[in-house]
Amino acid sequence: MAIRIKKRKRSLGTHLDEWTKSFKGIPLWLGRMTSGWVYREEFIAALWGEMGEYEVRFSIIVGGFGFIALAIANAWFLPGAVFLVKIKFLLTLVFLFIGVRQLKDLNGPIWWADRFATRALSSYNQTGRFKRYERYSAFAKSHTQTAFPLRLDEVAFLCELYHQYMTGTVTVDALCELRTYAPQEVEFFYRVMGFAPSDPRFPPQYLGQPIAARQ
Repeated sequence: MAIRIKKRKRSLGTHLDEWTKSFKGIPLWLGRMTSGWVYREEFIAALWGEMGEYEVRFSIIVGGFGFIALAIANAWFLPGAVFLVKIKFLLTLVFLFIGVRQLKDLNGPIWWADRFATRALSSYNQTGRFKRYERYSAFAKSHTQTAFPLRLDEVAFLCELYHQYMTGTVTVDALCELRTYAPQEVEFFYRVMGFAPSDPRFPPQYLGQPIAARQ
């Protein structure tokens, strides 16, 4: 399943700023991973679960890191003869571009995994308990007698749309796709994803008509 949501066109400077922020966030993430078992356990479970929901294959991770390793090897280990410099530089850029493009598929799953893990850690610190991560598809299979208003691909679409909405990378055209979802269906999405009352919601003006009004 390919989740295609139109993103805003951003300049190279904006991309560089985002990459800088991502690099600055790595030490913070490593600190959370080493601070306690709750965040670490929930993050790993949620990451694998969300990769399944997004249908991100393990081969994508291997391929992404593999191409980045090829880029490093090409730039560092191959002979540096003058006539090879341009070819080496071009191949390095190509390998690096392919590797980064493949790893970009992890952007959504990592964002949601961090969200689930942070919420679990907060709940554990406050109450000593936390709700363990449960994939939507596993939840649906365990409730086969219940009528679900959303399919798995629709939930995955809303996950990616919400992720882009919260990170400011979504377009108005993409938000207009919400008009195909009734408010009850979006509320079901919030409930399945474990939204707290204080969590931001999609702008209500983009939602479709209630199911009762359609009939």
